[in-house]
Amino acid sequence: MLRARNVIKHETRRPDVLAPSILEQAKQAIDWDSPKPPNVGRGIAIAGRYTGGGEGSSDVTVNPDGTITVISAVPDNGPGGLTIAAQTAADFFGLPMERVSLIHGNTDSLPVDAASAGSRITNLVTRCVTAAGQQIIEQLTPIAASMLGAPTATWEKPGWRSPDGRFVSIGELAAEAIRPDDERAHAQVTLSFPNEGGLGYCAQAAEVEVDPETGQITILRMVSVQDTGTIMNPLSHRGHVQGQVIQGLGMALMEDMDIQEGRLGSAHLGEYKLPVMPDVPELAVIDVPSSGMGPLNVRSIGEIVIIPTAAAIAGAVMDAARIEVNSLPISAEQVLDAMEAKRPGR
Repeated sequence: MLRARNVIKHETRRPDVLAPSILEQAKQAIDWDSPKPPNVGRGIAIAGRYTGGGEGSSDVTVNPDGTITVISAVPDNGPGGLTIAAQTAADFFGLPMERVSLIHGNTDSLPVDAASAGSRITNLVTRCVTAAGQQIIEQLTPIAASMLGAPTATWEKPGWRSPDGRFVSIGELAAEAIRPDDERAHAQVTLSFPNEGGLGYCAQAAEVEVDPETGQITILRMVSVQDTGTIMNPLSHRGHVQGQVIQGLGMALMEDMDIQEGRLGSAHLGEYKLPVMPDVPELAVIDVPSSGMGPLNVRSIGEIVIIPTAAAIAGAVMDAARIEVNSLPISAEQVLDAMEAKRPGR
């Protein structure tokens, strides 16, 4: 059972705890206190997760034509870590994305990266690429000052400015002073971070309807509220959140590893049910800006969203049917049996 009074309060141990605020926003978005029709229930759940750490590497080069090449060791199997690497470089140097080339590095070109796992990629990639970019700027600043005929120059992306206001862009500097294999235009960075980074939160609320005659569960709507830090790629971020809620829906109601006498009874997708688009309810995604980690103030979102989904749905089913739910997936048969057991005369 979830009690709001037991949620960690702001600054109890950490300065970045937003759990009470996120929980309250989920309640408001699902109309928690409004009257419900018969057989309709609401449930709410909250989860916290640390951002993973470990070792990561990035290699950044400014080319003679003013483009940027980024080599990343991230084993990107779909979450978008390589896109984040390119975006970070483009933002750091003040260039459009099309001026950044991305190479997926191997162990010949970069030290090995631990994994695309543990909600660690955004944190590591943004830090490594930014650190490499800072090294390059430091290495090229004397060249910029010389080109400007000034004793010093200050980096103002996408270039340098002299004390008297003259400006040279990184593209102009590259064309004039950078040659292939110029080490002043290159940096490789390997960084390591602990596995207990910033603690992020996600609260979800579900509204469901339970058919009293069949036990069939219909999810009417869901809300997911998460603290985010800086959202590097809004499209990818939204896809992560929606995908995790949908997968959590499958965990709650459908996905069943049916083991019978030592054999897997749900060996293919004809029997192992997954959510499809008609199963997806109305879903509100609410992002709460918060403090993050590293120079870009980021938080990872790759795993936390799936944690509270099944609990929120289970709570809503219990509220609608007035039964206890102690196992997943929650089947219509399970719900109907529990309701029948509570009816008078049973």
